[in-house]
Amino acid sequence: MTNGRIEAALSDTGGAPLMRVSHEMGLAVSKVRDAIWDYRGELEEVLHESNAGF
Repeated sequence: MTNGRIEAALSDTGGAPLMRVSHEMGLAVSKVRDAIWDYRGELEEVLHESNAGF
């Protein structure tokens, strides 16, 4: 889907402007990064709680 948006932005027939596609991709990357950091934090918390019981 992302490749299709980039191709549409770069085509002569129209489509989304490249700046918009770039912005949307940046937002998607930020969301994935935030989700990974949240998941990492949860895993570290579980690991810490597991080790605290020993």
